[in-house]
Amino acid sequence: MKGWYLLVAAAIAALLWLSHMPALLFHAQFYADDGGWYQLAYSEGPLRSLTHQAGGYLVMLQRLGASASLALPIVAVPTFFNAVGLAVGVGGICYLLSARMATAIPSLAARAAIALLVIAVPNAYDTAGNLTNAQWHLGLIAFLVMFARPPRRVAGWLLDGLIIVIGGLTGPYCILLEPIIGWLWLRDRRNRRLQVLLALNTACVVVQLLVILTHVGAQRTAGSLGAGFLPLVQMIARQLTLGLLIGAHGLSSIAGSPAASNLAILTVLAVIPLAVCVWAAWRGPSMLRAFCLLAGLELALALVAPSIGVPRWPKLGNAASIVEFHPGGIRYFLFPLLAFAISLGWIAVRALRGRIERIAAVAAAVLLLAAVTIGVRADWEYPPYLDEHWGAEVQRLQAAPRGTLVVIPINPHGWNVSLVAR
Repeated sequence: MKGWYLLVAAAIAALLWLSHMPALLFHAQFYADDGGWYQLAYSEGPLRSLTHQAGGYLVMLQRLGASASLALPIVAVPTFFNAVGLAVGVGGICYLLSARMATAIPSLAARAAIALLVIAVPNAYDTAGNLTNAQWHLGLIAFLVMFARPPRRVAGWLLDGLIIVIGGLTGPYCILLEPIIGWLWLRDRRNRRLQVLLALNTACVVVQLLVILTHVGAQRTAGSLGAGFLPLVQMIARQLTLGLLIGAHGLSSIAGSPAASNLAILTVLAVIPLAVCVWAAWRGPSMLRAFCLLAGLELALALVAPSIGVPRWPKLGNAASIVEFHPGGIRYFLFPLLAFAISLGWIAVRALRGRIERIAAVAAAVLLLAAVTIGVRADWEYPPYLDEHWGAEVQRLQAAPRGTLVVIPINPHGWNVSLVAR
């Protein structure tokens, strides 16, 4: 695909994402761990901060972004952070639409539909446009790299290697991707590109495992998981099935209704995405199988150690806030939501012969139609950030006597960043 076309695609993707919440760039503020990334880089410098773990693993993308932001005026840093988060998402869209992905997904229309899904997916409003959760989209790009056609130029090889290394040193995704790249290599052991990618990813796995093992429990919420059949069914039924079909706004509106609390109804709703993804993983193309596996592994890892308040499993089943930008744990469901929706699309458009498959195709099409007309529409406008007056707080920091510790509130409510006046 020619460069100009990808530039147009990038511009459209950026505009669509900004239409969810224009304040991401035009009234930017820090969100959650964004403040921590900057606080550490500000206090320790651009190089020393790079090696610090967060949540028990390395987060190289966020550390690099925070280090680079030190060259900017403090008042512009939240805008830069959000721009980096947005750029990661847009970069993934461009990679998906590029000709290099035509080998894995020949249909440009199918790739465009998946790209729109990534931008518009309901019940996932905290995973785009901020540096804190940009690692989710970086993980998606690393997944695409493994299935892409080999590049023709050295720049393409360098880009793929950089994505694998930065992605591998940002969060635990290299660990989740290791069995997938290993499986691809076993199917084609003569593929030099897969050998290189496997070597790079394995090196990242070793590094991340060493960090994880030496920081067990670091910065993770202590206390009981609250695990059990009911909270498991609740989170899958609410965050996946209802989350896709009616979005966070619709889910919030029925939170107290029998449909959102009845065990029999919730069990049926929980079975739907599991059955759809299992069928797609069983009968679908290799890339869809691999993505369903990645989504399952990601959700399983999240259930073992989610960074959320206690009781953790029950809280993962709660609807995200639609009043302010306080999403709870819905970021953990991005991959499963995408796997569920893409699997529905694959089932709906297949050329089917059997009666059961035709019924399944119609049902999948109906669910997708509901997701587009209800879920996407309801969740297109993201809940707003609280206005913490970042500009005024920066002025207060700059006016404070040298050496004074200034605590600045950020989003979501209750979070802050502490900076020493210079």
